Amino acid sequence: MRIRANSRDIVTTILFGTAAFISGFTIAMPLALATGIPILPGIIMPIIINIFFVNAALSSKMFGAATASAFVYGLLSVPFAILGPPYFLPKIIVITFPTLFLDILIALKRTALGCAIGGFLCAFPVNFLMVVFLNLFGMPSIPEMMELLFPIQIILSAEGFVGGFLGWKIYCRLNPLV
Repeated sequence: MRIRANSRDIVTTILFGTAAFISGFTIAMPLALATGIPILPGIIMPIIINIFFVNAALSSKMFGAATASAFVYGLLSVPFAILGPPYFLPKIIVITFPTLFLDILIALKRTALGCAIGGFLCAFPVNFLMVVFLNLFGMPSIPEMMELLFPIQIILSAEGFVGGFLGWKIYCRLNPLV
């Protein structure tokens, strides 16, 4: 793993972050609009974004590629109702910070299990951090969300595990020499 990045690594991380945003926006948001359930994209997104973040970390030999992709994803999601309310700037921190766990695990163990556990650790704190930030800024309906925090946390973590594993499988399928 390299610490320094070349232009290929930077472009790769930006493209994977943008692709994660576009796929999430075109898949998850229409489901929320069609069903009228605003939390539906948050339930689908851990699988989708972990596939892209794992592929960003594996495709780029630079340490922090998944975190940089998550930062791009967070910046693009600010004006939309993805990862929380529109124009809620702490959602950049909420998606970027946990992705560092994914980068660390992929740097230590570049296997299917390392990617799956990294996806789990990437998805686990996102919901918790979002509730903490929403509570700090005094958003309404937080007490109702506290009752659902633990069940949703388990579901999102399992989806992160699946997304990390699927990301590894897709990477291996596209790069047969791995």
